[in-house]
Amino acid sequence: MDTFLRGIHLVVVVVSIVLPQPVKRALLRKFLGWTIDPSASIGLSVVHARSVHLGEKARIGHANVIKNLQHLQLDNHARIGNLNWVFGVPSDSMFFRGVERDSSLHLGEHSAITSRHIIDATDAIRIGTFTTVAGYRSQLLSHSINIETGQQGCAPIVIGDRCFLGTSIVVFGGCRVHDRIVVGAGSIVNHDLKDVGSLYAGVPARKIKELDPASDYFSRSTGRVL
Repeated sequence: MDTFLRGIHLVVVVVSIVLPQPVKRALLRKFLGWTIDPSASIGLSVVHARSVHLGEKARIGHANVIKNLQHLQLDNHARIGNLNWVFGVPSDSMFFRGVERDSSLHLGEHSAITSRHIIDATDAIRIGTFTTVAGYRSQLLSHSINIETGQQGCAPIVIGDRCFLGTSIVVFGGCRVHDRIVVGAGSIVNHDLKDVGSLYAGVPARKIKELDPASDYFSRSTGRVL
């Protein structure tokens, strides 16, 4: 998307912020071509993405800034809470010329990003079903500087199904957290976490123990934890 079209996009987004939900959905569908279920909602937030898909009862809360994404997708019942910062890098950025990447964020069904997190979607971030990015101040960082080459680099992040990421966690680009893994508060994830159904914690994160597969969190039928 060139600079002019991004500007038009942003104007429509800003105008829509304070509108009632039915009017907002209609405006964003008509002028931006977004796919928004009639039961989905966007709070008082800036959502600036080339394409958006919000499934049944998907929700984006208040005071979020979501900008420069190629694609944003929240599947049924997925939600982004309040005060989060989600950003991508435009496809024509001078820092990533010639780099194949997908500046996008995809939340699976019943998954959630809670409050005050930083999501760097320079490259794709995929979060599976029934997964919670919990607490606050966690960072998913898909890009960094390669010290050897002195250039910007990026790689996708994949978080599996029914995972739980505690507060103040850092996950680096190129990492995958497999299904039913709990990552303890304050951990740094700089490698794949492969042992399904385990607790990882530490700097860097390492396996602490296996978890009971019968735990209610791993078998719940609704994403919201009461």
